[in-house]
Amino acid sequence: MRARVAVFVACCAWAEVLRPTIARAQQLGELTGRVVDASDRAVADARVLLVGLAATTTDSSGRFAFTGLESETLLLRVEKQGYALATRTIVFWADSAQREIVVRLGMRSTVLAAVTVLDSAVDDPRGYSRRRQVGAGYYLTQAEIRKRGPTPRVEYILGTIPGLRLDAGVVKVARGRISILGNNCEDGVQYWVDGAMTGPAFTPRSIAPETLTGIEVYKSASETPLEYRSMKTACGTVVLWTY
Repeated sequence: MRARVAVFVACCAWAEVLRPTIARAQQLGELTGRVVDASDRAVADARVLLVGLAATTTDSSGRFAFTGLESETLLLRVEKQGYALATRTIVFWADSAQREIVVRLGMRSTVLAAVTVLDSAVDDPRGYSRRRQVGAGYYLTQAEIRKRGPTPRVEYILGTIPGLRLDAGVVKVARGRISILGNNCEDGVQYWVDGAMTGPAFTPRSIAPETLTGIEVYKSASETPLEYRSMKTACGTVVLWTY
């Protein structure tokens, strides 16, 4: 009898430990923010996207909000004609108070020449077609991604690309052991999303696979375009497009 009581008490205690974890996993939260220019003036009608999840526009005060979000790493992208594209990587916890995020948009410093799309509408006018025609790197269009069938995670797609491997969920370049790299590449390749470099907290799991419209993979510094060079170029570069 004492043994049964002890087991019952232990089970109850364990349930109390698990209860906050379960509640946290099920809780949804809200992310709010404001978009301003370099002079801190509100930017209305800017397009704000949580890449792979949702999109909205700012109101007359430059404010935006997303509701019903789970705890995860989010990639926020803000765009407005006449301004430079802005991205933010956000580690979001649904059960904690979130400060209002302020995103500043800088004026676009250069005027891009007109671009003629030579392939399909999938090819991004910011140079996707041009880079693909040059031949350096490995490319997947939206149609080619769809042919690979449904998958729950973007990294599973990347793991099937020649020259890449999936190591405990981390995408790395399969190049063997190169002493000059040391351990600097243990956290995987450098990601760019829609032309913007992501921070160290970014994970491709924050992007829904069905939203991908193109993938570019550069496995070495020699084949990486200048616009995608970074401190981690030697570790490989993956560019993901969602529009």
